[in-house]
Amino acid sequence: MAPGRVREMTPNRRAIRTGPRLRSVALGLLVSAAWGTSILASSGCGDAGGKAAPSAAAVSASSTASAPAGSASATVSAPPEGSAAGSAAPPDVGPPNAAAVGNGIDTFEGLEGCAPQSVTAAEYLQRGELTIAGRPKQFGLAWLVQLKGRAQIGFGGFDEQAKQIARPRGVASAREHAPRIFPTGEDWTLAWFDDEGLAYARPRFALAPGVDVDHLSSVKETAPEDVALAVAPDGSLLAASTFGAGGQLSLFLFAPVDGAAPKAKALGLTKHAKGPRRPAAAADATGYTIAWLETDGSIAATRFDREGREVRPSSTVVSGVGERSGLALATIEQGTLLVWTESGEVRSRALSAEAQPIAPVHRVGRGQWATAASHGKDALVAWVGEAGGQPHQVVAARVGVGGPAKKGRRVTSSGAAEAPAVVAVAGDRAGFAWPEKMSSSIQSYRAVLRTVDAACFE
Repeated sequence: MAPGRVREMTPNRRAIRTGPRLRSVALGLLVSAAWGTSILASSGCGDAGGKAAPSAAAVSASSTASAPAGSASATVSAPPEGSAAGSAAPPDVGPPNAAAVGNGIDTFEGLEGCAPQSVTAAEYLQRGELTIAGRPKQFGLAWLVQLKGRAQIGFGGFDEQAKQIARPRGVASAREHAPRIFPTGEDWTLAWFDDEGLAYARPRFALAPGVDVDHLSSVKETAPEDVALAVAPDGSLLAASTFGAGGQLSLFLFAPVDGAAPKAKALGLTKHAKGPRRPAAAADATGYTIAWLETDGSIAATRFDREGREVRPSSTVVSGVGERSGLALATIEQGTLLVWTESGEVRSRALSAEAQPIAPVHRVGRGQWATAASHGKDALVAWVGEAGGQPHQVVAARVGVGGPAKKGRRVTSSGAAEAPAVVAVAGDRAGFAWPEKMSSSIQSYRAVLRTVDAACFE
């Protein structure tokens, strides 16, 4: 088959081949021949109040899987030991409408002693969306390249010292939302939305063979921001979505690592959600925690076991008036940490293994675009805020049941983050990526990856 052609595998499955033909097309469309963009080479573009959960057929194999850019779900590492411990919430954690505790972090040290290593992962980008995932000694990074009339997903691999170990490549075309990337088994799984619905693929560091793209085409009309994704214990992806849920959230598994497993499996439904939107999801060895915004702006959460049974009725985590957005969940020793942005602040609240609050709402710091990754017993939270008198800086801190650490770290050293930063932990290294302007005269973005010793956030 000629390079750059798409080979149809099934009605909803295609193999993406790479080759010089697309590379020459990309060179003609892009402003520069910088390797980050120009060598991208891809031609592919339970019951609920008596209502039955959507059948597996409803979300199944006509399809391929994907993850929305901007999806509220957080990058989830393997859960720490004891993540399922604890159940009933102490009575003194405060009501859902209680004021946030603490003033948040206002002191950010640099990266001295953290062995920082940096690389420009891509250049001349017209888009700022990034996604990152980590596993021991490796980081997978993906971004969007705006071509004429479409966006292309770029993918590259780096070691723990930010050294390139996988040449950037094109994976497929996407809609106007960033992809999500997860470490699954010995591979990476990318998920995104394209014109055929929720799509997924497993890109490898080697340029050959080509990448197969599958779809859950039935999950097509759902807004990407209303789909949350996480890695399930078996390496498949968990999705929580309003798809087929009749005003609730439905859970299903897709993109199985086991080739003999069904491509999609319905798990269950929430029973008490009120107009859920923009959910977040986290998974550990015993089940799944889901959080979401309700119609009145409050935040609710619930817990499902591995079989998709809701452990108890959902609870209100935060209530009252507030402009809340960007929910993210990460597993911690006692359960999960919920992070969000509200009134120009990053806030957090720890939840038990049954998704019940076990701590007050804490102020983490001022800023926006919070994200979180599991880090030992706690979580590593990154956001964009002011540091050293400079706005739009990427900062990060360790956050747990007791709130944030006393001090954080400023991850950026120059420039300013033009869009949300992303964070992942790979063994004893933490990786941060963000887009910044290339220069005062070149308004295109470069994607910067910086890795540091995770112990700096102890």
